[in-house]
Amino acid sequence: MAERGNSPNFAPKARLVQDARPVGGWQGWDTHRKVPGRGPPGLLIFAGVSAFCVWGLWRIAKSNQRREADKQEAREARINLIPLLQAEEDRRCVSCSHAFSCLAYVRAYILDSSSRFLREHKDRIEEEALIMRDVPGWTVGESPYKTRWMPPYSKPHAL
Repeated sequence: MAERGNSPNFAPKARLVQDARPVGGWQGWDTHRKVPGRGPPGLLIFAGVSAFCVWGLWRIAKSNQRREADKQEAREARINLIPLLQAEEDRRCVSCSHAFSCLAYVRAYILDSSSRFLREHKDRIEEEALIMRDVPGWTVGESPYKTRWMPPYSKPHAL
């Protein structure tokens, strides 16, 4: 068999050079993680959130107190206006020639409102009769619902 370096079919023998570290050694590698700071500690975050919640609840309590004071002021204003309104009503009623005319005024108002109600009811019945004239079996003025009223059920209280 032909030897590798002497034969024309093979390339000349190459000298093998092994890769080795340079003189003085390799440069050192930085193996530390480059992580930014972790931020504030958990106790500080907890204290901040707690303080914010307490401040928010304090604000809610203050606004509730302010709203309640406004309601109380409105109530007192209404209560203080009642005698004035009653005096005006009494003055209007007394300005009638006598008490019977005031009662007559009230009676006339009641009769007028009841007659107006009866007039409107009669108009509604006439309109219903006009609209439903072609519907067989329709009774004008009768409720279309065939139920009767029953009081709502309430549980008996245990003693």
